[in-house]
Amino acid sequence: MLTIFSAFFIGVKNVFLPNILYHPKIPNIMQNFVHLHVHSQYSILDGASSVEGLVTKAKETGMPAIALTDHGTMFGIKHFHEAAKKQGVKPILGMEAYVAKGESRHKKQVGIDRSGYHLILLAKNEVGYKNLVKLCSYGYTEGFYYKPRIDRELLEKYHVGNCWRNTTKGLL
Repeated sequence: MLTIFSAFFIGVKNVFLPNILYHPKIPNIMQNFVHLHVHSQYSILDGASSVEGLVTKAKETGMPAIALTDHGTMFGIKHFHEAAKKQGVKPILGMEAYVAKGESRHKKQVGIDRSGYHLILLAKNEVGYKNLVKLCSYGYTEGFYYKPRIDRELLEKYHVGNCWRNTTKGLL
């Protein structure tokens, strides 16, 4: 059974935890735990879980909140926000950005900039959400090279209201 309790809980990608975590006789085992790195069906070629399924599983396991951090996109944020509010789970809006490894999002260096660094960005407030939307848009309109990339210049310009979590060595 695929669940949202994957790699990021134990640090190994594509490993799923046993069903003991969902045993009905163990109350609120996840009440103080919140996933801050979750991919949905909107993470193209990387996520398989539906937004409703993610929110439902978070609710069933007693999580007070859950983040959505799809790869390079925020296409599912509205859907996620509505589903989470409907089920009484706090939605944390975010994305997993691709940050250009080279000097700029405008430069496209073969072999260097194809994937970029991965950086989790979470909105702390409405200003942060609006800045995430801008970062996502610039990734597609100015930095697209195999994937939507941003760079340090954009991060410096649109950092207000956002939290960062580096997922690879060497970025920050």
